[in-house]
Amino acid sequence: MYGDTDRNGRVDITDAFLVLQYYANHSAGNLSYTFTEYPEIERKLLPFVDIDHDKSITISDAYYILKYYSLQYAGAPATWDEIQK
Repeated sequence: MYGDTDRNGRVDITDAFLVLQYYANHSAGNLSYTFTEYPEIERKLLPFVDIDHDKSITISDAYYILKYYSLQYAGAPATWDEIQK
């Protein structure tokens, strides 16, 4: 599921936090930081966390996750395509 960084079946603020943590670590040069300790799961997860499909996990991805979560929480369902407009 897009944006579900912690793989718990829903998109919430924790997912955005995890993306920010990943981005901060990689920006600081800690390229070994991962979402999971399992390489196979990591490879499958990254495309679902790269919301803007720019082939990197950045603060923009966290922003889109927060935007999606906020709209869902407010009862205004939106699609990922709509979020990126």
